Amino acid sequence: MTNLPPSEPPTLDQPIVVSDDEHQDSKEAQPAQPSVPRTDTINDVQVFGAPQTSSYIPPSELPESYFTPTTTDLTIAQSALARRSAALAHRPLQLSAQREEDARQKEKAKSERWPRTLIRVRFSDQTVVQKEFGSGEKIGAVYDFVRSTLAEAYRSKTFTLYQPPNIRFPEHPAQLPPAKKARPLNQFNAKPPLPIKETLMELQLVPQSLLMVRFDEDDLNRSDRQAPLLPHLLASATPLPSAPDFDRPTTAAPVAEVEAEEPRPEPSKEKKIPK
Repeated sequence: MTNLPPSEPPTLDQPIVVSDDEHQDSKEAQPAQPSVPRTDTINDVQVFGAPQTSSYIPPSELPESYFTPTTTDLTIAQSALARRSAALAHRPLQLSAQREEDARQKEKAKSERWPRTLIRVRFSDQTVVQKEFGSGEKIGAVYDFVRSTLAEAYRSKTFTLYQPPNIRFPEHPAQLPPAKKARPLNQFNAKPPLPIKETLMELQLVPQSLLMVRFDEDDLNRSDRQAPLLPHLLASATPLPSAPDFDRPTTAAPVAEVEAEEPRPEPSKEKKIPK
């Protein structure tokens, strides 16, 4: 019987080899982790529910004279048109590179002024969810946020964000296809393709915007159907205030009595004769 040398424990330099059977057993021993939605995207969300009672009052009919422009209205419109025409006619000529540089400077100043953007998303039942985003974030971040607020059974439903009447903001903007009849490119008419607008700043959604949700499934777009949000978000919804009635006369606040001032002596109307 031969004596075998004692086995030394593996050091840091020596890799530990685990067999496939032991690895499979360890995977089966771990409990299955339930799929929990991400909470970092729904922590700072605010939900506003539709008003409980409808307080809509039809506006009173306006007379035809209300829509007839007066002389003052025409004068103001003509002055504004003249100023705009003069500004376009007398502006200095600029090269394309200078115009692009001016546009970049304006975008930079706009991003510095509004680094954050408030996005409100309205569902068909007038429920609104809102959250702040970085002005440089892409529109896909808004889609991810809306998808994280939906209930588990509706997260696989496809939808589109848009603004009335039909300005759509697709989740993955695609570049416009080339024209059917391509013109020959040369140094005079060769133009690069238009850049794809994806960020909130490029889509002109800064500093705040309201977007609508339209599901591909028409049954989810009914106005009498509750928004398919998470239950705890629906429970924490704050009702929107009712719209004010501008036709109803408002009572003016009492004006404080002003003390009567002493009458000032009127200036004499005598003509002064120079000496």
